[in-house]
Amino acid sequence: MFAVFSLNKIPTLSASTFPKKLNSGENSINDGLKGATAGISDKAKLRSDLLDLFDHNKVYQIRLFATMYQPRHIDGYQIHNRFFTPLKPSAFNSHELERIFKELSSKGSFKVITSPKTGLIRTSDKDDTHHMSRQWFTDSAMMFPLQRTLDPQGWKKNMMTNAAALNHPEAQRAVQETLKNPDWFRKGSVKNGVFHIYWPSSVELDTNQVPKPEKIKLDETWFSQNRLESQALMTLRLLETLKAGLIPNKNGQLKPWGFHPQDLEGRKAKNEAYVTNAIHSMSRYLIAVNTDPKPKNSIFILHPLAHGKRCLSRKE
Repeated sequence: MFAVFSLNKIPTLSASTFPKKLNSGENSINDGLKGATAGISDKAKLRSDLLDLFDHNKVYQIRLFATMYQPRHIDGYQIHNRFFTPLKPSAFNSHELERIFKELSSKGSFKVITSPKTGLIRTSDKDDTHHMSRQWFTDSAMMFPLQRTLDPQGWKKNMMTNAAALNHPEAQRAVQETLKNPDWFRKGSVKNGVFHIYWPSSVELDTNQVPKPEKIKLDETWFSQNRLESQALMTLRLLETLKAGLIPNKNGQLKPWGFHPQDLEGRKAKNEAYVTNAIHSMSRYLIAVNTDPKPKNSIFILHPLAHGKRCLSRKE
């Protein structure tokens, strides 16, 4: 029943036929497997093994296609989307960009899959991918422009979940150790710092649908807590989301993706505590480790401002 694929015997696919070949049918594969596994006792295991084999074959074909692929060249720009031809850069305006965004979205280019429970985005096509089932703070922070537009309610849940994670006892312990003695971070173990990664599957909500910080499980295997971009980017996103929901724009409107008063008051009061404490504690943490001399692995620079204030910027 098991076939062994020899990579040098896989037929070469042209750039024009590859997408059709690749997408020709997971359905047909499954249909074929149903017939092929008739009469075999452990059908589920066999079908799983065969599908894994087909997946490996797909990966090889994708790599093969990548070596042959050539983009179009228009006015000195490389164009990778074959279903539309953009205007010259000088002809772009907000309406044209919006039209292109909608067209690309209809093709799945900007598809965002959000957890209805946590608001966290899915970062892998396979549910059982161990490495990609973890969540970095940067996963959420870098999806800010897209998720807030396509799923504003999901974005707010996302930020609430990450705020709760930054209130985790281990995160707050690292903040307090650093504030007491910055050399705890600067000269100590690579584990001395606020964590970057946690397991979304461990997030629990209370009766008011507020995440419980102490229940969130961390990835204890990650080798370093000395990088700072995760906490800096998340602090920025929390601030932007707080501002967007509390300060009206010039038309007197609050942005739908911002923390509105109803998101932070009454039964949701814990959310406000988690958000404000995350911003406050991470700001103090970043200031403590970014004073001269520059700490190891820092990608941020501290700038002096008037009246004894300071701000952070990312190094280019």
